[in-house]
Amino acid sequence: MAILFAKVGYTISLWDISKPSLDSSQSHINSSKHISSSQKNEIKYFDDLVDFMFSLGQGSHPRLFIFSLPHGSAADDALQKMHNLLGRGDVIIDSGNEWYLATERRMKYMSLMGISYIGMGVGSTVSTADKDCEGMSMMLGGDPDAVKRVLPTLEKVAAKDDRGVPCVRFMGPRGAGHYVKMAHDGVQQGMMGVLNEAWEMMFKSLHMPLEEVSQVFDSWVKTGKLRNNYLLYTGSQICLPKQKDSNFHILNEVQDKVTQDATGSDGTGTWSVSEASNRQISFPTIASAHFYRVASADRAQRLIFAEAMDGLTQAKKQRLTPTEKQEVLKDLHDAIYVGFVAAYVQGLNLIAKASKDEGWNIHLSDVIQVWKKGAVIRSDHITSLLERTFAAHPKHENVINLLLEEPIFNEIADTFLPLKRTVQRALQWDGHFPAMSATLEYFKYCGGKHLPTQFMEAQLDYLGNANYDLKCEGAGEVRKGAHHYEWKAQA
Repeated sequence: MAILFAKVGYTISLWDISKPSLDSSQSHINSSKHISSSQKNEIKYFDDLVDFMFSLGQGSHPRLFIFSLPHGSAADDALQKMHNLLGRGDVIIDSGNEWYLATERRMKYMSLMGISYIGMGVGSTVSTADKDCEGMSMMLGGDPDAVKRVLPTLEKVAAKDDRGVPCVRFMGPRGAGHYVKMAHDGVQQGMMGVLNEAWEMMFKSLHMPLEEVSQVFDSWVKTGKLRNNYLLYTGSQICLPKQKDSNFHILNEVQDKVTQDATGSDGTGTWSVSEASNRQISFPTIASAHFYRVASADRAQRLIFAEAMDGLTQAKKQRLTPTEKQEVLKDLHDAIYVGFVAAYVQGLNLIAKASKDEGWNIHLSDVIQVWKKGAVIRSDHITSLLERTFAAHPKHENVINLLLEEPIFNEIADTFLPLKRTVQRALQWDGHFPAMSATLEYFKYCGGKHLPTQFMEAQLDYLGNANYDLKCEGAGEVRKGAHHYEWKAQA
């Protein structure tokens, strides 16, 4: 982040309570090839807080501070240390992945001192910004006047879309910015789950060499519905590196466990699943990918269960003709795409519901603008599809359920059968397919005219007088039913 600000002409002061972390940042910046020597000289490093504050001008206000901290108490600790050195008019931007209610609490506290606190979700990593020099995707929440003050500065370091429009937007008041970033990370988990499953089918079931997997991914990134999909691009990249002293791929040496959720270092995925449940949003692609990650974390336990299952849970290699293999890959391409679409739909539906509940008035078209470039989940065809969808709605009108929008359900209908065939193959081949399987079922039950939930509703009425509505009484609103039957008396 400091590199991006220095590149556009700002003088930067960096402070870190940890001297080793500060030294690491300095080493990274000094070794960067994307910033000139004179620009590097405009970045100053401080491990003493007082010296850091004075470097920004003693008694000079307003000043702009940007936090890049882990979620939890770190921001509170920093604010406590800085408390007596801050002044009225200062602006603090929290660019970490923070729980939106914690951000709102800090906003209220800092406003009493005349200090503006802004929650800013950042959809790209520092290493990504440094390597690709694309800039950041930024989602802002807080006081509109404070955001207006800093927006011109942030637009200079924002990623730009193909028209040159900055990928930074004011999402809404209070914690809206961090909430949208949380949903972004939920979408990312869903997409990564889908891609992980596709990789297994290619590498383990089709027995494709990693170089071939990389080539296929790369070809899909270049054209079609997966063009410029960043996660697919990174997937093509991680298939290639090998050990320097051997012919072994690095990827083959990586243990099959994701621990960020289990250790608490990554809170956004867990929060997004919890929020979807609390706000009654169907979230199966993302939730299945999340719980897949959670289950993977304790590899030692899995090995014990795998031994007990005696190979029944392991993906099997297949012998296919070249023609059959191409048919599988063609279907897999479409299955990945519609799985990604499902993750987007679920994440955006959550944002829309939260915006309505909280009174944030988030415009989903602004969310898509921010996610077009710089964001980890960027994908040209999907954002184009969503832009066409939102173009049919006035700016003040928010979409509540994207599945009901014609451009979306047409895409799902066109790719439903390839997804179904892909999931069927995975089941036959004992592949691990939680996200894509959940996506298929999501489309089936969201589009089901006669679900077996009538049996569940009747059973709930039997167990606890839950009541039910009758089929002859219309489409059925979200409300408690008007009828009850004494099932036990007739049993």
